Amino acid sequence: MVVYDELRFDELVAPVWEGGRVLEESVMFFGEGDRKSLLYRIDDIISVKSMDLETEYVRGKDYELDDGCIVLLENTSIPYMTRDIYYDSPTITDFLLTRVDGKFVPTYWGEGRTMTKFQVAVTYTHSGVWKGPIPPVRRECFKNFLSKLERGEDATVFFCGDSVTAGANATAKDGLPPFMPTWPELVALTIAKKYKYRLHYVSTDFDRGSRLPKTDKVFGDRGTLTMINTAVGGWRVKNGILDFEVHGELFLRKYGCDLLILGFGGNDGKNTLEEEHRYLSRLAHMFFEHTDAELMFISPMVNNPEAQEKWYGIQPQFQGVMEKLCEELSAEGHPSATVSMADLTGYILTKKKFRDYSANNINHLNDFGIRIYAAAVLRTLMG
Repeated sequence: MVVYDELRFDELVAPVWEGGRVLEESVMFFGEGDRKSLLYRIDDIISVKSMDLETEYVRGKDYELDDGCIVLLENTSIPYMTRDIYYDSPTITDFLLTRVDGKFVPTYWGEGRTMTKFQVAVTYTHSGVWKGPIPPVRRECFKNFLSKLERGEDATVFFCGDSVTAGANATAKDGLPPFMPTWPELVALTIAKKYKYRLHYVSTDFDRGSRLPKTDKVFGDRGTLTMINTAVGGWRVKNGILDFEVHGELFLRKYGCDLLILGFGGNDGKNTLEEEHRYLSRLAHMFFEHTDAELMFISPMVNNPEAQEKWYGIQPQFQGVMEKLCEELSAEGHPSATVSMADLTGYILTKKKFRDYSANNINHLNDFGIRIYAAAVLRTLMG
């Protein structure tokens, strides 16, 4: 059984926008003979594996490389989607509707292995150049947090948000191989490893919340990085506000906070952008009443763009709301920056289908998408 461990953390969070090798990029085929391009034009394929990394497929038998694309061969053992499953399965309901030929139709979706059992992980080399946006380095906004780490002082990172920030469908959270940590945990693990810290997990035990390991991860004895994640699936900004006095304030008083990471917006959209700005500002200031933490917003990724308004709405516009709020908060003396996931995932969607890297086909990431999130956060934080 393949299990991710600290030996692979650096490799897992390597940015897809750098280098000439992409590790385990996920893709979904639609039938034998399907021809798929990836983020880059492929020079050579190193491996094609199932998403649990347990099965490796054979070039020339299961797939072939042709003019920079990967092609599914006849009688392949690689699992693939079909139109009958994707649109016409008798188990499909109208929970997810996507646009086909100008109208919305019921579409395949689900949690756990529902999507990923039809995806594969491709490791390949390329000689291409990334032409999309790259999250800007905002290290100057987090100089107090980083200085504490450089001095070996104890520090706390506090996450709050919706299901994506809770780590929905990370295989470790679902209890499935290869047990990929959530993106917040990947971020905390990478920081702890870099600074030779002990990573201490605080359990919140929220329903639909994050599930963190029960045992600390020790990379050294220079200090302790405490990780708190109060994110809950389905939450909107209003939920964070309503819950603050119940849980958020208690955790702040007990553990403090040096870096605050807020990841909301995936479920929001019924209000105007002006209202959402006001809610985000209120939540941030509720935290600032108890902490001088530096603040990072995570702009919501682009949900399935083919989905009806129930799932795909104003999420891409939250990035602008967050960036404007960061300017206001920084002017007040609260250093803040936004991780530009809307821009980044918007570009990825020009190269891939949402179903290629989603774990539920609506608004959750698979392990590959989780790694992109972690890489973007780490670049914004540390460069």
